[in-house]
Amino acid sequence: MLEVAPTDQASDTRRRILDAAEQIFADFGYAASGMKMIAAEAGVAQASLHYHFESKEGLYEKVVERRTAAINSARRSALEGLVAQDRSNDLEAILDALFRPALSPEAGGVNYARILAAMSSASKGRDVELVRRYYDDIAHHFIEVMARAVPPHDRRAAAWAYSYSIGALVSQMAHTGRSERLANEAPEQSDFEKRLRRLVRFCAAGIREVMVEEAESGAAN
Repeated sequence: MLEVAPTDQASDTRRRILDAAEQIFADFGYAASGMKMIAAEAGVAQASLHYHFESKEGLYEKVVERRTAAINSARRSALEGLVAQDRSNDLEAILDALFRPALSPEAGGVNYARILAAMSSASKGRDVELVRRYYDDIAHHFIEVMARAVPPHDRRAAAWAYSYSIGALVSQMAHTGRSERLANEAPEQSDFEKRLRRLVRFCAAGIREVMVEEAESGAAN
C-alpha cells in the first residue's frame, strides 16, 4: 500500500476541514458554529483546526478565500476572452461571465451560497470587511465594463444595476428548488444552462432599464 506524503496528507486534511467548516457555517451561521463542531464534521482532532487555521475567524476567512479565488479567477478569464473576441460591449456575455463561475460546482453550491447570502446582508463588522476584501475589486471591474457596454454609460447607474444582479445571482446559487416548485416544474426541467439563460435575460433587461432611469434621474438633479 502506497504511503501518502506528508504534504499530501496536510493538503487533504486542510481540504476536509474547509469542506466541513463550509457545511457548519452554512447550517448554523458564524456565531453559532464552533471549532469542536467543525472538527467532528471533518473527522479530525480540534487541535488540527488550530494548527492549520489558528482560529475560527481565520478558518472562516479561508472558506471564503477558497471559493472567491476560483470564482474571481474564472470571471477575469471570461472577461479577457470577451475582449479577445471583441465582445466587451455584449451585456449578455458580460453577465454570463459574472454568473457562470458563481454557479459552477467549484463555487461551493448551496453551502457557500448561504454563507455568501449572510455576508452580503451584513451592514458592519467582519462580513463587510470580507466582502470588501474579496469581492469589491472584481465588482468595480464588472461595473466599469457594464457602464461602457450599456448607454448612456453611467457608472453610478451601473453600480446599482450590478448590485441588483448580484442579489438575483445569490438566490440562484442557493438553488433551493423553490423557483421550480412555484413554476410547477420538476427539478430536471430546469438544468444549469436553462437557469443561467433565464438569469442573464432577466438581469440584462433590468440593467438596461435601470441604466437609463438612473442616468435620467441624475441629469434631472
